[in-house]
Amino acid sequence: MASSSLLEGEWEVCNDNGFVYKRRKRDTSAATHTVAPPPPSSYPAEESRLSKELRKKALLQLKDKYSREIEQWEQLVLMLQTTREKAESSIVDCRQIAPSGDEARPPPALQDSACNVLIDDLLFQVEAQESILQDLDGLCATAEAICDAHEESIRQSLFDLPVWADPLSIMKDLSVLNADNVQEE
Repeated sequence: MASSSLLEGEWEVCNDNGFVYKRRKRDTSAATHTVAPPPPSSYPAEESRLSKELRKKALLQLKDKYSREIEQWEQLVLMLQTTREKAESSIVDCRQIAPSGDEARPPPALQDSACNVLIDDLLFQVEAQESILQDLDGLCATAEAICDAHEESIRQSLFDLPVWADPLSIMKDLSVLNADNVQEE
């Protein structure tokens, strides 16, 4: 109990405009010599008004901070949407370029350049995903083989127990053990 009273005595509760927290007690002997305590307030209404203004100012600053953060997130979402729309439009453009009858065809260089870049990129992505899936398949097969071997060793150790032998041999082994214990006594 003495230690808890010492710990309680080292801390003080502070109320700073509605924010309550604990802090270590300050050395009051040194503080009284250097800094004079604030004069008692003769205007409690003025203090409460100032307190409300300070609290309102702090809350407005917090609101501005969160508003800026929300704007940043909205800009990121807008950027993501524009990149998605660009990707979708390029896919749609490649599909619309397909020739249809007597219509005038665009020069093959323009048609090829837009679609070939997209096709090459998609092909590269598919090949990368295929190699990743093959690596994962190999890792899964290795992990499964390790688990199967471990399971088999556990199963075999259980089957090797003498309990699974025929009942006559179990009785013979137990009687021999019992006879050995009796002789030692």
